[in-house]
Amino acid sequence: MNSLKKTYKKIINNPTVDEPYYHIFTKYISAYSTAILSKTPITPNFISYLMFITGLVALYFLFFFDTLFLIYAGFCFILHNILDTIDGDLARELNKTSKFGIFFDKFTHSIIN
Repeated sequence: MNSLKKTYKKIINNPTVDEPYYHIFTKYISAYSTAILSKTPITPNFISYLMFITGLVALYFLFFFDTLFLIYAGFCFILHNILDTIDGDLARELNKTSKFGIFFDKFTHSIIN
């Protein structure tokens, strides 16, 4: 448990994103999730794939002009942003950064954002 706290504090104290939503909201969820995921076999690229799929689902929901689907899209976009932060933090924490990971992250941003 102590290593989870160390990982969480390390991520909180060394932010990699300088955007308001990150400092107010995403940072805490991402740091906690990264601390937990760093102890599992889940890879940063797997998180990136989930981020991409979540973004596509959000875009799909936008095609429906219904309030409920717009709310679903909003939740998916929030999850997309959280996963976007987790994949980078997890890659740095596990020292598993890669050219493919950087490419896929930028690719996902260009498609979803």
